[in-house]
Amino acid sequence: TGCDQTWQTAPVGSFPFRLSVNKTTNSIYVAGFDGTVSIINGATCNAAVNSSCNQPHPITAVGATPNDMAIDETTNTIYVANRASDTVSIIDGTHCQGSDASGCGQPWPVFNTDEDPQSLFFDPRNHTLYLGSDGEDVVSIIDTTHCNNHDTTDCSPKAIVPVRDSPVAIGVLFDTNTVFVVNRFTMKVTIFDGSACNATNVAGCPTNPPPQVSIAAFPDALSNPFEGIITGRQVVIDQSKHTVFISTLGDTDLVVLDGDSCQPGHLNDCKPKIANPRTGGTPNFAAVDPSSQTVYVANLEELTISIAQDKY
Repeated sequence: TGCDQTWQTAPVGSFPFRLSVNKTTNSIYVAGFDGTVSIINGATCNAAVNSSCNQPHPITAVGATPNDMAIDETTNTIYVANRASDTVSIIDGTHCQGSDASGCGQPWPVFNTDEDPQSLFFDPRNHTLYLGSDGEDVVSIIDTTHCNNHDTTDCSPKAIVPVRDSPVAIGVLFDTNTVFVVNRFTMKVTIFDGSACNATNVAGCPTNPPPQVSIAAFPDALSNPFEGIITGRQVVIDQSKHTVFISTLGDTDLVVLDGDSCQPGHLNDCKPKIANPRTGGTPNFAAVDPSSQTVYVANLEELTISIAQDKY
């Protein structure tokens, strides 16, 4: 009943594209295509308190066209994939956060990547940064033990996994150690075993492209895979319910996968379901709130947010 109202906004850099939250520092990082990351203090700019929302927020410079972010809350490191620079920036959140922006003006260390880095996912259990590169169709496995805001002595990949078709989003279901990689143009998801392919153990990293599962809801969605039929840019996982959500622009849907049925070597029962109600036009990003069992989907074409139940 409270959705039909005007919501508080906050000024950020040009063309804001990605948002990540450091829950430890209550800081919101917003990457813009102008090569910046804006930092908002979540303690004073939230649904209940908005005293700082309209004020100018600190901005820090990163590489060209930042496309994704991942945060290690233990080391307070923010990783930013700069698509047009073929680099990842490493921001020290200790003094570049919502309540302390004294360090935001410094240049940040970077490490080089394969062509067009588009997607990042950080697994805190084994200090693994999964990095998807669109130009090479690969996922690199980075050990953040020596690649963080305090130590950048070794940011080279421990392994590189070929995944086909533009890896635009990555997610990991922790209990099953399953890595999901969304392939942008073919509306498929590549699935491999993260227990044997992470920063501490690369013995099982595939050397050939792992199996894929179609997430197209309708048969004709795959007929012209390179004519604007693309997936959204996020894998959203309810870790407690083992439910995987992926928005699809081609179908205008929110696809639901059962994480228990979608495991490496056991994909016969990995079938997509469609969340009800269907989303608005061009659903690109999503977020899940397990406490309220709610999934929120941002629709770029209509400038709306669809709300679905996390009941699958």
